[in-house]
Amino acid sequence: MHRLPRNTQTSSSNTANPAKLPPVLVQFSNKRTRNLVISKRKLLKGKRVLITEHLTPKKSQTLKKATDLVSAKKLLSAWTHDGKILVKTLNNRTLSATPAYLEQLNSQLILS
Repeated sequence: MHRLPRNTQTSSSNTANPAKLPPVLVQFSNKRTRNLVISKRKLLKGKRVLITEHLTPKKSQTLKKATDLVSAKKLLSAWTHDGKILVKTLNNRTLSATPAYLEQLNSQLILS
């Protein structure tokens, strides 16, 4: 476990937020422990602590599209589990999200 260095770039107001701590990177040696910690992240909702999985750039982009569709009320929720992007559809089905599926939902959003 180690703390990542502070971002040296300043925000648009040219003042860095000294109260905001830089992220902590944790690497688990046991997948079972990692999955246990990740599964308990919902308990931290609303607190100042956030636990996220490290995703590839492509998967991060897919998760962003899925969360945008949640905001547009085309999906109920979106989350990651074991490096996979999962979504809950409006009819309460849980699916593994693919970029093609999300693009199809997004095009329906634009047409309606």
